[in-house]
Amino acid sequence: MKKGLNIAAALLLAAFATGCNDAEYGTLGTHAFINESTSASSTKVTIDPSNGAEAQLTVCLSEKADRNYDFRLVVDDAVLATYNAEQASSYVTMPSEIFTMPDKITIEAGSFSANPVTIHINPIPAEYIGETYAIPLRLESVDGNMPTTTKTSTFVITTESIISSTLPMFTGRTGLSAAGFPVSLPQFTVECRFQVSNTGNRNRDIFCSGSNILLRFEDPQNYDPATGFQAHSLIQFQGNGWFLNPSLSITPNKWQHYAITYDGSKVTIYVNGAFAGSKEGSIDPNFEFAGWFGGGGSVAHGTSGPTWWAGCKILCSELRIWSVCRTEAQIQNNMTTTSAKSEGLVGYWRMNDGKGKTFEDCTGNGHTLTAEQDPVWVENILSTDTETAWPE
Repeated sequence: MKKGLNIAAALLLAAFATGCNDAEYGTLGTHAFINESTSASSTKVTIDPSNGAEAQLTVCLSEKADRNYDFRLVVDDAVLATYNAEQASSYVTMPSEIFTMPDKITIEAGSFSANPVTIHINPIPAEYIGETYAIPLRLESVDGNMPTTTKTSTFVITTESIISSTLPMFTGRTGLSAAGFPVSLPQFTVECRFQVSNTGNRNRDIFCSGSNILLRFEDPQNYDPATGFQAHSLIQFQGNGWFLNPSLSITPNKWQHYAITYDGSKVTIYVNGAFAGSKEGSIDPNFEFAGWFGGGGSVAHGTSGPTWWAGCKILCSELRIWSVCRTEAQIQNNMTTTSAKSEGLVGYWRMNDGKGKTFEDCTGNGHTLTAEQDPVWVENILSTDTETAWPE
């Protein structure tokens, strides 16, 4: 396949611009690399539940090929381990039966690059849903006669699956409370994804651990024209006599993600994956219970009465408690799903049980969540939906 001189020069320039400090470029001579890796170490694709997803990579040479050269892309777990360490992520290698790619890639004599290679990813089978998958690739010369670079011959395709779920809708306080508590968590992360119909009242708790931790709708008490925040649209952290208001508010009738982390000395809040404030302070590590949206023993804070949540509709999913302080990148990369096997995951409720008012803890730790009221089950909610219409 013939390529124009300008295209070839651009590819060569891109490779050297990325790796100009890499001594191997001065010793390898003509070498092969993945063109996409000259500008990034990865790309992210979204897997549609009907059509799957595709990604394309282009294999290039730093000089025009003097004959045909054959290459292949191989899956390399070591590449993913390095990527996870650098990105503070927890991707796992996608099973080979889910995706396909060509066995051989040829750069023809007189060319600088091969035709783009298409990696096709099938819809994720039900038994695999829940993991966060990636395809870590390394470029190899089939006959070993063409060297590849170190920095630009690997690439990671990360994925996000669109998941269709049937989720519970509650009207008023849920009474959701988890079994298997108390537990002690000197460091922790608490997060959830939810949609509420309004923020018309204060003191609505989205999570409470007893007398130590309360996450509740609170300020401002009235609409704030200076910030544009609606009344009670900030989910405040309260713990052991001190509190922190986030710098970002919650929008009613749209899906929101809220997370709070504690590293042993500092609380940090994230709203929809964005940093929303932090504060130094001490927290008692004892989680006396785990109550969500007016659940369980949150009467300790006076928030479990029926009036605070009265008339408000609630959809919720991805409720999680961790024994580790999650990073900003980890929170951003796993807002719509995470692996039930993730390190430090204490309790994880996807809320997609589809019937009844008990919800499985998919970590296997036995923290079954039980509601005090029967929800209305809403079907066909996609993990990529920004809002869900309330059922009549």
